[in-house]
This record gives sequence, C-alpha cells and structure tokens, in this order.
Amino acid sequence: MGTAGTLLKSARQAHGLTQSALAQRAGTYQPRIAQVEHGTHEPSAERLSNLLAATGQRLTALPTTARPAVEVGADIAGHLARQDFDRAFREVIQLSDDLARATRDVRVALVVTPPASTGDRRFDALLAGVVEHHLRKGRLPIPGWLRQSWRSLELPWHVDDNPFTQDLSAKDSLPGPLRHGVVLAASELASV
Repeated sequence: MGTAGTLLKSARQAHGLTQSALAQRAGTYQPRIAQVEHGTHEPSAERLSNLLAATGQRLTALPTTARPAVEVGADIAGHLARQDFDRAFREVIQLSDDLARATRDVRVALVVTPPASTGDRRFDALLAGVVEHHLRKGRLPIPGWLRQSWRSLELPWHVDDNPFTQDLSAKDSLPGPLRHGVVLAASELASV
C-alpha cells in the first residue's frame, strides 16, 4: 500500500466510514476507493485531497522528511504480516529517532493522525507508548487516539525477551510505554 492508500484508509477508518460511505460522500465509486487503499491506483494530490476532505481531514505538507506515525504503523503491519519482528521493531526505533529530532510543532504533526492497527496488539501498544513518551517528554498535547483502549495491554509485555532482563521493573521502564502495558528500557530505543 502506498502513502496515499495508507492516509486514505486511516482517515476513513478513524471516522468509522466504509469504503461505500466514503465513495458516496466523495462522489465516486467504492472500487476506486479500494484501488487507492490497496495501492493499485495512485490519485493526484488534488484527488487525494478531495477524498480526504470527504472524511473530514486535510492533506498538508510538513517541513520534514520523517514519516508520520500513520505510515510507520502501516509499515509495521506489513513486516508483521511477513513475521519479520526485527524489522517491525526497527520501524519503532526509527519513529522514536525521528520524533526525538523533530521540532515541537512537527513532532505533534507527525503523530496527530491515528495509525490503523498493526494487527498485533503488542505493537499497537508499543507504537502508542513510544509516541506518548516523546510527546510527554516535550510537554506537548496528547492526541485522543493514544487513549483508545485497544492500544494498551492488560498484561505487561517485556519487549526484550532476554531472560536476564525480564526482571526490568516498572521504575526502570519508560513511563509512556508503561502506561500502555509495555515494559521498555530507554536503551532498547537506541538506534541500531
């Protein structure tokens, strides 16, 4: 799925719209929406802007080359579908690096659009926790999608499955991920 498809699907799902409902609002046909979402048709910027407007969202350029959380989430889902957990985790590390380097305004803009589920609740919680970590660290506004219950785990997940570090206590974990049920030391977010 391309960037246009990722943005459109995320916007549609965030507003609880079916492809048919979006097509009706946008004055097009459901198969065209499906083609964009699956990456078999790349719309022009103007057409994508119109489709997003039908969901109540706007297409905007940001002064950064960093990928927004919505794209990172889609890439994580792709890696998990291929059972490539290392690459999925590297996506989280890259997002963390990008958020750490971004200016305050760009940091908020990169995470304001809610990512769709990655297909793995652990990674949904990890992604939300890392985003929350960087926003709270910068004393920035927290978007509502971070409070969705399905983005948190009931039982804690120790990201590092090394038996020697399983005793990492809550006081040693980053608070953002911990709020989402993810036990994660700062050193685990270090670039590799």
